[in-house]
Amino acid sequence: RKHVENSASSHSRMSVCQFLRCLFARYFRPHRVIVFLMLLFSCCDVAARLCTSILIGWLFDIVADSNHSTSDLVNPGYQLILIWCAEIAIAVVHTFLSGWMAVHIAGTLREELFSKIHCVRPAFFLNNSSASILSCFSSDIEAIETVIANTLSLCLQALLLIVMSLGFLLSMDWRLTLGLVAMVMIFQLPISVIARKASYHQFNKNNAFRKVLSMMKENVDGYQVNWLYQLRLYWNTVFSQ
Repeated sequence: RKHVENSASSHSRMSVCQFLRCLFARYFRPHRVIVFLMLLFSCCDVAARLCTSILIGWLFDIVADSNHSTSDLVNPGYQLILIWCAEIAIAVVHTFLSGWMAVHIAGTLREELFSKIHCVRPAFFLNNSSASILSCFSSDIEAIETVIANTLSLCLQALLLIVMSLGFLLSMDWRLTLGLVAMVMIFQLPISVIARKASYHQFNKNNAFRKVLSMMKENVDGYQVNWLYQLRLYWNTVFSQ
């Protein structure tokens, strides 16, 4: 029996890469065209940002150099305006695509959760409160929708920006680039430790809030019994604890 339990637990565990692969295959593959377009527009947005930075630096060099005339600012200025317009158009399309995909994935999650509720055993409802189940159906899926619509896009753009910026810095001076990467990694170590502790406390906070929400729902549903047996002081003591 112990061998069976150990083998089952080893099969139930999966690496992060396997989890991401299963997640993409189940929820993102049906929208792979949208994912490809989001990746394409993210690359265009990052490239436009880098071009904007380069053009602004070029404009400052022209202004600082007394040998250049005012007419030399016309072409870079036009290019900068065109890039800004392109950035606005790319941001609008990217926001629409990410929001569309987030809404459809959230709808798929709600359909699966609703169908799974009718397949579980009655003991599941004894071990899990109705408030936690409703929280999964509402706030948890809304959080996932927000992550897909906003956080996922920002992380993708940040990753592409880092890669393109490193490539640009390597083309200028590889030694300066390695020094900057080392400094960033050193400063990132305490941030990662703090973030891990913060996520642990946030998890405990969410669990405590679900218990409070379940207690509140129980009091609202059984307000007649509480009023009949004068349980107000009892529930206030339990809630304060």
